[in-house]
Amino acid sequence: MSGAIIGDVIGRPYEFDHPVRTKDFELFTPGMRFSDDTILYLAVAHAAMNGLSFWDTLVEFGKRYAHVGFAKGFEAWVANEARVQGDSWANGSAMRSGSLAWIARDMKEALEMARESAMPTHSHPEAIKGAQAVVCAVRVGIEGGTKTDIRREVAALTGYDLDRTVEGIRPTYKRFMVHCAKSVPEAIVCALDATSFEDAIRNAVSLGGDADTQALIAGAIAETLFDVPTEMSERCLATLTPHLLEIEGRLATIRLSKARR
Repeated sequence: MSGAIIGDVIGRPYEFDHPVRTKDFELFTPGMRFSDDTILYLAVAHAAMNGLSFWDTLVEFGKRYAHVGFAKGFEAWVANEARVQGDSWANGSAMRSGSLAWIARDMKEALEMARESAMPTHSHPEAIKGAQAVVCAVRVGIEGGTKTDIRREVAALTGYDLDRTVEGIRPTYKRFMVHCAKSVPEAIVCALDATSFEDAIRNAVSLGGDADTQALIAGAIAETLFDVPTEMSERCLATLTPHLLEIEGRLATIRLSKARR
């Protein structure tokens, strides 16, 4: 079921050493597995589902999965016992926020939860905007909105230019762009410009940028617009640890209860 996790698992092998600028790439690679993106996406979901502090839960998951490898800034934040609120503008805030659209009771609550989930490490206005953009897009999709509805609502909230295409973005897109303002709108476009769930993932990876994060965001949105192929779901979820799989299972129950009929 989880479009976000599928995007991360498929995108991760193309993140650093093997970027691609084409949609014609191998979906299932021998070394595919979840990254820190899935861990923090599920950490936020776990906190929200259990009424826990986002701050404390991010620290807990950061320590528990330290061996997986996180962004250097997040690693330093977790390791510093005197940690203070971070002001990163990077797309980690947007990557981890999507589940909140399913857990919240309405759009207003979803946007506030997105802000709260970003604040421990990503309090920069652009990072908060990125987190809220993803939640807004997913929530509109959950509520039965069309691609046009998502484009309109997210643009009104954020000012993002979503009237673009993947083919128009790809030729000049810079390698490994992680700034929210320059990676989150593009990830959203990857979902809105897709013809299927798989096409959304291929769009995101094909930009040659922060492949796992952008595919996770695109997958989280595309899940509300298209059917998720069973094989993609099964093969990607099979890479999770039992602990992560249990959290995903609880989130899946919520998604199934709210999915459009």
